[in-house]
Amino acid sequence: MHGDSATGDVQCDMWHEGTGFVTHHLALSLSFEASIRAVNPEVTTPYWDFTIDGEAIKKAGGGPSMLLEVNDFFTDKWFGSSDEDSHVADGRWAHADVVKNNGGLLKNS
Repeated sequence: MHGDSATGDVQCDMWHEGTGFVTHHLALSLSFEASIRAVNPEVTTPYWDFTIDGEAIKKAGGGPSMLLEVNDFFTDKWFGSSDEDSHVADGRWAHADVVKNNGGLLKNS
């Protein structure tokens, strides 16, 4: 939904400019949370306080593109590195089985 409705056309991005940013992203997050909890009510999504990263970027005198430099979450340290086919090659998520969109199980051995 985010990719199709928001970023498909940079000239008509209603999710990232102006007042739509907070509203659309909160709605998307709530929908995702409801989907997860429908499967297992014990599971929840973590809270990300983006103001911490924003302050680090501000102190460094950078802009939004600096997020990758100030937050370990978006690095190989957290997710592992990827190969030329965008498969996770190492780290905690390497070789994990994932459910595909068609409902089948993708074995990643």
